[in-house]
Amino acid sequence: MCETKMAASNGIDPTRLDPEQYVLSLIGQALQKGLLRESDVQIFQTGCYGFLAELSRQWNGERSSSIRVEDAQMLIQSMLWLIGLVLKEQPAPEQALILLKRTPVKALYNEGLQIAHRKTRAAKIRWAQATGRLFQTKCSFYPDAFQGMRGFFQVYRPAFAAHEIHITADYPTFIPIVHLAGIEFIETYLQRLCLENDFLCRFDTAVVHALFDRRIEHGADQLFNLFEVVWLAAMGCICAGRSVQQLAISKDDRELLESSFRRMDQEQISGVLSQARRKLVQELDLPPALDTYVQQGERRLAGEIALACREHWLDRLFPADDQQRLQPIVCIFGQKMPDPEFRMLLDRLSGSNSEAEKLELIRSKIRSLADLEDLLLADCLTSAETEAVQALLTPQELAALWQRHVLVPSVKSDQLAKALQGFLQKYPPDVQSRIQMLAGRIEILV
Repeated sequence: MCETKMAASNGIDPTRLDPEQYVLSLIGQALQKGLLRESDVQIFQTGCYGFLAELSRQWNGERSSSIRVEDAQMLIQSMLWLIGLVLKEQPAPEQALILLKRTPVKALYNEGLQIAHRKTRAAKIRWAQATGRLFQTKCSFYPDAFQGMRGFFQVYRPAFAAHEIHITADYPTFIPIVHLAGIEFIETYLQRLCLENDFLCRFDTAVVHALFDRRIEHGADQLFNLFEVVWLAAMGCICAGRSVQQLAISKDDRELLESSFRRMDQEQISGVLSQARRKLVQELDLPPALDTYVQQGERRLAGEIALACREHWLDRLFPADDQQRLQPIVCIFGQKMPDPEFRMLLDRLSGSNSEAEKLELIRSKIRSLADLEDLLLADCLTSAETEAVQALLTPQELAALWQRHVLVPSVKSDQLAKALQGFLQKYPPDVQSRIQMLAGRIEILV
């Protein structure tokens, strides 16, 4: 009880613990917080060295406990890493610390070894399933990422080297893996590769390779993350109102996107990507796990787009396909949210005095252009707030609203028409002309 009360009053911050060196970082934090005494550490160290002698004999085939220094270091690392597996399964660092103090080292090691074996069996099954349905590509590094894991499963010995992975894992995942080792690294690497592979398999191989040819010179021989290239292309298609399955936009589309992105900071671009992601998730019926995964990299992608706009190389991220110039541009207004939910959103917006809070509400709750149009028609925002919302629109969405409210008004709203006209005037004249021309070509599906 005394230990529990002490932990509650001086909690350990889980974010300051290193997943790869969990035991050592937990002990270090506990010493700083006064949750662990030096005598406790000495008892744990004694237990580790005592068990190391037993582990060394197993390593030597029961012949002797005398081993090389580097082998002893490997066994100690492995022992601590396995103990870390057990401790990380505790609800909180404080419970992990209590378990560390009360449980013999050998018992913690054996439990960690069981966890490692369980994780390895599960990963091997998932790996075998994944290799049977890989996205077919001429980029050799991609299948090699999966095939290379065969070597891991063949040589992995968690009893003595649980922290090692034995493979290079050169192929990069969309979200880099840091501070993980052993089967935890392989488990996470495989999970991310499978999520990315599932997405890639939703597209025609020829379409994807045509994208690679436009985007990356000698792509088959280059090491790059296939998923990120296809995901960005899909984002471009969503923003440009193009068919996602074609993974292509025209030069005019890209120039409009660039003009729009140039007026935004990284946070605003991230907001646009977030809206496009939600549309793509709905259109392709993507699993929640992939949605969560991509969100982790959204801000980084927004930063790359902002940098590309500043330094004039957006064409590298969104390569144009001249054939798309001939394809119709479709803008889907989408399904409206239920009336009670929309009224609740209006009430929350009316009750807020913060423009930033209102924009965050709009970003998180608005799911379709139809809802956004209703919001702008509801006249619940100030002029500055209306302009901030309009800044979130892609050129194609702006063109669609221009068509419905200015060019060929199908919804009577002089106030929204004036707001759109005023907002468009902030663009350079050539961009204004492109958006007005686009408004005449776009096909709206309500």
